[in-house]
Amino acid sequence: EDVFTRWFKDEDEGEEGVEGLVNAASALQMKDGTRAGRRRFWTPRRRHSHHAHNPHVHNPHVHNPHVHNPHVHNPHRHNPHTCAVAGGATCAACVAQMQRTANDQCTACNAGYRLEGHACIAWGCAPAAGTGCATCIAQESRTADNQCATCNPGYHLQGTACVAWDCEVAAETGCKVCAAQEARTKKDHCAECNPGYHFDWHAPFGCIPWTCETGEGPACRLCKDQDKRTGVNQCAECNSGYYEKIANLGGACFPYDCTEGDNGTFCKKCTEQADRTAEEECKECNPGYYLEDGHCLGWTCE
Repeated sequence: EDVFTRWFKDEDEGEEGVEGLVNAASALQMKDGTRAGRRRFWTPRRRHSHHAHNPHVHNPHVHNPHVHNPHVHNPHRHNPHTCAVAGGATCAACVAQMQRTANDQCTACNAGYRLEGHACIAWGCAPAAGTGCATCIAQESRTADNQCATCNPGYHLQGTACVAWDCEVAAETGCKVCAAQEARTKKDHCAECNPGYHFDWHAPFGCIPWTCETGEGPACRLCKDQDKRTGVNQCAECNSGYYEKIANLGGACFPYDCTEGDNGTFCKKCTEQADRTAEEECKECNPGYYLEDGHCLGWTCE
């Protein structure tokens, strides 16, 4: 009975089986007596490699038509997601190929468009009444919604937004009545001025005061109150020798006139202008006439 037969026979006997194997090995060494024999006995058997071919075990280095390999052409694999770079609502720049989950996924948009997720959306603008646009700026120039190129009547541009021309009713140079919104072309565009004020033709539809200057001669000695004026240089009082004609609603002062002559009731010499209090006020009469209350009268004879 050889060594291995005895060992396998004793294998199930625990420590005795192990001891039997040791004894059997010693006996074999003594029998062989050579180093080569010992080497042959104690050289362990090469274990079975898990990489050995087994048709039921997956080996990544062996082609298996039933296992997906990304490096092997598969006619049933989906086509890659595409992305076109062009003008308008298409992408200016695309998501990297390996990061796409759908076609036409953008990371940047063309001028006039904004990025929402991975899509390019146009900045919108539609003409509308009031503060809406009369016309919009070109699509490629837009950086927000509703950017205007022109505004509706009564409104003006601030940047690219339309805002209303404001108007406040106020005293003095303010408006008594504002123009209708659609008629306004400036701030404080008046339809009517306060009493004593009028439209400024150098700054249309603004209100300025009627002016009045005092001075000598035909100038006013005293001007009318501002709210009583309806024109320039409207006097409340005139200088001596001047008067305000009742028919003249402008309030200007006119001189008392006096005509000199060398005969009849004409004044030989008129009263000085500043001393006159009436028309044809004489200081001296022609021969045959006498002075009475500033007038020349003829001597009578019966």
